[in-house]
Amino acid sequence: MNRVRIGILGASSYTGLELVKLLANHSRVVTSFLSSQSYAGKKFSEVFPEMLGACDDVFVLPQDATSIEVDCVLACLPHAVSASLLEPYIKKGIRVIDLSADFR
Repeated sequence: MNRVRIGILGASSYTGLELVKLLANHSRVVTSFLSSQSYAGKKFSEVFPEMLGACDDVFVLPQDATSIEVDCVLACLPHAVSASLLEPYIKKGIRVIDLSADFR
């Protein structure tokens, strides 16, 4: 069974937290990166203690995530931030799902 490698930009937001909760035990999904400008270098479970053991990935800076291999990127960023951060993925032909209003 092939697993889909995903990255979440803005994973420390409310929407990002809910996505991680939904995808943490999904059998066909593997998280390649979780990004956060504010919490880069910290474990997801340090910021969200209720996720201890379910997700202990370390946050990376959004700009550092572009070199990480993914099949799809989900953006949970404020309005007008997604467009510039998603551009490198779009240029590579990687699927993006923007949960802000930038690409509606």
